[in-house]
Amino acid sequence: EGIKMAKGSHLILMSTDLETDPKLVCRFIEEAKKSPDYIITASRWMKGCSFKGYSKIKLICNFIFQKMVGILYGTRLTDLTYAFRIFPTDLMKRIHWEELKHPFFVETALKPLRLKVKFLEIPASWKARTEGESQNSFFANFRYFGTVWHVRFCPIREILEQKQTT
Repeated sequence: EGIKMAKGSHLILMSTDLETDPKLVCRFIEEAKKSPDYIITASRWMKGCSFKGYSKIKLICNFIFQKMVGILYGTRLTDLTYAFRIFPTDLMKRIHWEELKHPFFVETALKPLRLKVKFLEIPASWKARTEGESQNSFFANFRYFGTVWHVRFCPIREILEQKQTT
């Protein structure tokens, strides 16, 4: 709903649990002004970044997943699942979004990659939330595999929103 209602040139996707540092929004905006057609995305895997409060097994699995998906999609992006990004609004409105919950995060990287949209990564550290409890269990992460496979091999026409004719 929010994507359809957006009016500005760009929109930012970020979690509201403060695992995404809102101070980076200024950097996103600066970079989007320089490269308005790019998706500017945060990466926890760039040099100097960190994961605080992330379990070791989840960290290893995340690293392996990033590398496998990068190979499958032919991209050098280092963090496909951290959906802290700024997008051109018109691009977001053209894409047919299908996923709910956490698989949507990876979908927001993979569908633009299939459309050959350019990305720019900026470094970001991740810190576990201090209030509440995560809604994404370890095993829920395995739903990402279906999204990765579907988006990689679906026809491009299925990625784009179909105009309704009346």
